[in-house]
Amino acid sequence: DPSLGRWCQNMRGAYNAIQQGKTRSSYNLSPERIKQLEEIGFKWKLVDNDKTFEKRIQDLVAFKSKFGHCDVCRKYPGDPSLGRWCQNMRGAYNAIQQGKTRSSYNLSPERIKQLEEIGFKWKLVDNDKTFEKRIQDLVAFKSKFGHCDVCRKYPGDPSLGRW
Repeated sequence: DPSLGRWCQNMRGAYNAIQQGKTRSSYNLSPERIKQLEEIGFKWKLVDNDKTFEKRIQDLVAFKSKFGHCDVCRKYPGDPSLGRWCQNMRGAYNAIQQGKTRSSYNLSPERIKQLEEIGFKWKLVDNDKTFEKRIQDLVAFKSKFGHCDVCRKYPGDPSLGRW
């Protein structure tokens, strides 16, 4: 029942907000209701973030030993969940850099340091280098064809056309 899942998620969100000292009548989660949920075995936290983080660090170290780097792409076919986790870490880091804070990021300064110590990059693409490389490719295209009108599906370099 998807609505039950949403309701449970809402209860966990309300509980976490209350634990952080936030109070709103819309939470509708009294101490009596908390007790009632706990009495039936309701879990406020489904995932142990510390264990998950340590497991992902181990996976990342294994990836690095195999490939020599920690640049796991979002759709890494060898372990798609590792790719998504890395993407989530990068997204959380970027949000934190922009001054946004949420407990759901689970990315403390200690974790940031731990990731950086094993060679994790917060940005996989250097936009300045990419731009310079693409300009060079475009200049080469122009010298070959006499124009810069690269079609989107240019067979010589489809990524140039998409760029």
